[in-house]
Amino acid sequence: MSSDEYVKSRRVLNPLESTGHRGKKFLSSLIGIIIGLTLFFGVGPYLIYKSEFQYTAQNFAKATLTDSSLMANGYIYIYDIPTLITDNPCMILTEKQCIYYDYQKEQEVEKTGVKCGSDADTPGVIKISQAPDECRKEFVREGGKDVEREVCKKCWNAKWKEWEKIDTKLSIPEFKLGMNIVNSNTLTTFMSDYYSTGEYKIENQNYRESVNYIDTSNNVLVVGNANNGIITSGNPFVISNKNYEATKEIIKQKQKTSTFILKLLGFFCFLFGVYLILQPIKTFIEIFGGIPILGNLFVGLGGLTGFLLFGISLLLALVLTTVLTILFKILRLFVDNILVVFIVSSIVGALIIFVVPLLFRKKKSSGI
Repeated sequence: MSSDEYVKSRRVLNPLESTGHRGKKFLSSLIGIIIGLTLFFGVGPYLIYKSEFQYTAQNFAKATLTDSSLMANGYIYIYDIPTLITDNPCMILTEKQCIYYDYQKEQEVEKTGVKCGSDADTPGVIKISQAPDECRKEFVREGGKDVEREVCKKCWNAKWKEWEKIDTKLSIPEFKLGMNIVNSNTLTTFMSDYYSTGEYKIENQNYRESVNYIDTSNNVLVVGNANNGIITSGNPFVISNKNYEATKEIIKQKQKTSTFILKLLGFFCFLFGVYLILQPIKTFIEIFGGIPILGNLFVGLGGLTGFLLFGISLLLALVLTTVLTILFKILRLFVDNILVVFIVSSIVGALIIFVVPLLFRKKKSSGI
């Protein structure tokens, strides 16, 4: 229980209520099995697959340098000063011409509502008057008995200020690099470290603006598929204010980060998937915690079971993440079709689950 909560009331459950409460908990844990199976057999493997089958950095490295004075063809990269086909000044940088800008405007607005617990003590929150407490019921084990508690937080009618987005604008006009026309779209990856921000006040109302942009004053890198000097797509299709090598390194590092995050998410899917699948075992044991006299024994056993199930889940998650990572690294050398990968992975999984134990039995029966 957090420091901003307090117990409003406490009631000891009778044996029948205690057993009924635990039974409901067991039924709800069965729903967790469905979620666990989905995480374990679906989401987890898919995330590990996605972590290994990423090609953005590899594809980017295949682009070939093209002279901007020539009409390009194929997957190429060009580095030159851009020229806008039509005038397009930046919205808050009127002296510049931009081939890309992402603009947003925010307004500081006053909000009113109810804040509870630690949220009411957040800096900037002004308490106006006390509101009804926010309460919830929870069941705990105290002194060898199941207890229903009502845990509450103090709440307040309050006001505070926060920034609210009121306007956005994305502009990606056509431009030229030498003899080549670049027609970007919302699927294009724009890479720019040029920012401009500002705050101002109109009639005692605070506003702030920001824009991320690429202008025409410096060389621009374009990487994409060209067809007779027209660049409209690419895998990836990149426009950057940095040179080719610097951009390639950024993409490489982003892919490494993405791989790590996907793998970590896959690991947690396996971890919680297995734990949810096994959770009914712990809950079933806890049901007997409502039995008089013997209840404490089962409650203690339930606690130990919880640690054991988490340990099993952690071990399986580590093993599966490692095995699938190695398997997908190998498969990636030969195939990129997710259906084929799924079929091969399923066959390997079936071999591990069924054939390997069978071989051990045969060895044992033959006396080896």
